[in-house]
Amino acid sequence: VAPVYQRHPLEGPHVTQLVRPLMRAVYGWQVREPVAPEFGCSNRFVSHCLEQDVWDSELGRVGIDLWVTAEALAKGFKCCQAGLSPHPATPTRTPFGELFGQIVESAFVCLERHAPYWLSRNGSEAMPLASPPPSATLDPPMVDATRLTEAFAKDVENLRSVLEYILSGETLASLEMLAEKQPARMRFPDALWVSTVYECLLAHRSGVMRRDHVVQALAPLYLGRTGSFLQQYGTSPEPVVDEALENLCREFERSKPDLIQRWK
Repeated sequence: VAPVYQRHPLEGPHVTQLVRPLMRAVYGWQVREPVAPEFGCSNRFVSHCLEQDVWDSELGRVGIDLWVTAEALAKGFKCCQAGLSPHPATPTRTPFGELFGQIVESAFVCLERHAPYWLSRNGSEAMPLASPPPSATLDPPMVDATRLTEAFAKDVENLRSVLEYILSGETLASLEMLAEKQPARMRFPDALWVSTVYECLLAHRSGVMRRDHVVQALAPLYLGRTGSFLQQYGTSPEPVVDEALENLCREFERSKPDLIQRWK
């Protein structure tokens, strides 16, 4: 049983912009909180998890929340979701780059481990909701979106010699054109973001360079996408933001056949 937290749709962009749509497209299930630290499960699932070979690995040390969800989906356990009130914010001293690296590295490793399962899946299914989260009006997060897009423009230029080993020429050229736009008006298209994420995943798998370097190169691109999304939807009503996030998820699903072909 995975939680569905009561939160504003602009909160947690590492989930809404990256992990949620990626996991949904690949595993074929619409899990709202794939990196949640809380879950309920059966004794059978506990026994199954204890028998796996992750406990002495980096995945077991820093990615266990995500792996538990992915393992349940990939191994055919019956899953559902249940609404919870807001999860208390837990202060962390982990720098952004390290935390982002842990989340993305864990997701990419899970996708490799579970490839035999998801390579034959298409589309996605809604996961049953046992109970909805409490209804409440929530304030959007306060973030300086323009600062993120300004940093993106500089990072694309500085990272070009790295990105050309990771991304296709077409994707890199589109990112460079995007970086030339006025930061306050930059709009990072869904399709470009999806191709960026999938190409980083493929580069991570093929070992074009150290895997942590691939993940580190994705971080500033993620910040640019997040800043662009916040600029576009920061003052929009929640239903409008939810629809934009749903469109992003659908774009990840539409592009999955190309990912599968390149993966094979």
